[in-house]
Amino acid sequence: MKPINFPLCLLALLFIAPAQAAPVEITADGALEWKQEQKQYIASGNAMAKQGDTTIKAETLTADYTANDAGKTDITKVTAIGGVTITSGETVITGNKAVYDLKKGYAEITGDKLALTGKDLNVTATERFEYWDKERKIVAVGNAVVIKGKDQMQSARIEAWLGKNAQTGQDEIVRVEAKGNVKLVSDGNIATGNAGTYDGKTGKANLQGNVEVKQGENVITGDQADVDLNNKTSAIKTTSPGQGRVKGIFVPEKQN
Repeated sequence: MKPINFPLCLLALLFIAPAQAAPVEITADGALEWKQEQKQYIASGNAMAKQGDTTIKAETLTADYTANDAGKTDITKVTAIGGVTITSGETVITGNKAVYDLKKGYAEITGDKLALTGKDLNVTATERFEYWDKERKIVAVGNAVVIKGKDQMQSARIEAWLGKNAQTGQDEIVRVEAKGNVKLVSDGNIATGNAGTYDGKTGKANLQGNVEVKQGENVITGDQADVDLNNKTSAIKTTSPGQGRVKGIFVPEKQN
């Protein structure tokens, strides 16, 4: 592939890494078009944009821009279509289509097999990913699953905030909020509820609404559950004293 360098701020499309002053290199097996009337640059055929250790690959990359009277050009939106892969360090996002609005600092990645993977981190969804630059927030919609180590949280919709590990410098989950049919799986134990949160710093999760915790055949139900994923302990309680009770069913082990 023959590289083509844009003297533009196309680096902003690489939304996983913070913006830097390094140049961006665009390559493509097919063609690079400049549509002046539409104010677009289009790279097609195994297209790739690279800045530092961050790259975005797709069959087609389209950059929409605006130009002022002084000749200054600003990229406003970048669209990647077909086999999209975004890589930054050890973090990789895959999908079928990605659209990044530079004005809003917002990206949306769609596809039926969405995945974000990193060191000790995995997020999947079947409908879409949303990414918000300033908040460093990822929203996974549609059968969303967040896996950290051996623990995982599943829900219809999950919001996860990312931060940098102080020792490794890699992305890690700081906080998770889940809404709709939440399921928490840890060390063979299963906890379910209407909504849930997870604190990445403490390793503690909280489930609310119609909570049920299962350990083998043993079942405990209540309004709320606090789960310590580090110590493998759970506390189930009611939020309406006098109106509801915590209930447990414990099945003795079968003896031969």
